[in-house]
Amino acid sequence: SGDRLSPKITVGLMPGSVFVPYVSYAEGYRAPTVTETLINGGHVAAVGAPPFQCPDGSVGMFCFLQNPNLRPEVGKNKEIGVNIKKNDVFVAGDSFRGKLNLFRNDIDSYIMPIQFDAAPIQNFQGQNFLTPYYQYQNIPHARIQGFEAETMYDAQRWFVGVSLTLQEGKDTTKNVGLYSVQPQKVTTTAGARFFDNTLITSVQWTSIRANTDI
Repeated sequence: SGDRLSPKITVGLMPGSVFVPYVSYAEGYRAPTVTETLINGGHVAAVGAPPFQCPDGSVGMFCFLQNPNLRPEVGKNKEIGVNIKKNDVFVAGDSFRGKLNLFRNDIDSYIMPIQFDAAPIQNFQGQNFLTPYYQYQNIPHARIQGFEAETMYDAQRWFVGVSLTLQEGKDTTKNVGLYSVQPQKVTTTAGARFFDNTLITSVQWTSIRANTDI
C-alpha cells in the first residue's frame, strides 16, 4: 500500500487561433503490478534447452523470482510543445490539426526486468551451469526523453495524417539503454468518405525501428 500527491501544471500561450505553445510539468506515481511483484517459478523450457531446477521446485529454461519489496515508480515529466489548429487551409471546409512536443521524464525507482545468473550450480551432460534468473527490480534512476508529432489534414471527402515518436530510455546510473521503452515509430493514415459519410475507408502503415540500445 502507499499514496502520493502527484501535481500537474500546464501553461499555454494563445497569441492567435492557429498556434498554441505550451509548457507542462507533471509528476506520476506507479505502484508495481501483481505480475511484477509475485511472478515466480520456472519458465516453460524451449526444445533443446537444458531444464533448470528452480527454488520452488518447478523446472524451466530459467527461473522467475518474485520481489515483494518492489518500490513504486515516481516520474517527473517536463514537456514543451505547440498545438496547431487551422480551418479552411486550401479550400472551404478543410482543416489541419497538429501537435508537436519535446519531453523528458525522469523516473526514480524505475521497475525493470533483470536477467542474471546465480547459485546453485547445476550440471547437464557433464557441464556446470549457474542457474539463470529473471526478476523485476528497481533501478535508482531512469530517463525517457524524445519528440512526438501528430498531424491530420481533413478535406472532408478524404483525410491523411502522420504521427511520429522518437524516444530513448536510459538507466542513468549505468548509462545503458532500457529495453522496456516504446520503440521509435512512424505511422501514416489515409482514408476517404463515401455516400454522405456513411462509408469510411482507411489504410494505415507503420514502420518501427528496432531498439538495439539495451
